[in-house]
Amino acid sequence: MIESFTKSYGRENNSKKFIILGIILSIIGCIGFISVISYYVALKVNLPIDMSAIKYVQGIENNHLSDFVKVVTHIGGTMCIVAMTLIIIISLYKNKLKNESLYFAINMLGIWIFNFVLKMYFRRERPS
Repeated sequence: MIESFTKSYGRENNSKKFIILGIILSIIGCIGFISVISYYVALKVNLPIDMSAIKYVQGIENNHLSDFVKVVTHIGGTMCIVAMTLIIIISLYKNKLKNESLYFAINMLGIWIFNFVLKMYFRRERPS
């Protein structure tokens, strides 16, 4: 029974179709999301979610939370991200995972470029 399942699954493997469909839906979702954000940025108003988030954070603000946010901000800084990326790439490469290290490097570069392009496109000031 298991052998017949694996043989029939092998002949009717649709995983490539689902991967392509997932990529297409992701692109459509990103375009839609960016379009909605662009609309609000063009109006030069704060998004309703911005104001809700600001009010909530101001309501729970304390010294411990501020210290925690400063640490998280530092970890997400350029130097820390570059250092962690290099450590991961070198670790993958040394463990004979050359394709994975290359993929990780290209992925991180793509994320950086995408983030940079979004920031240049929106040029949105931080809410006060």
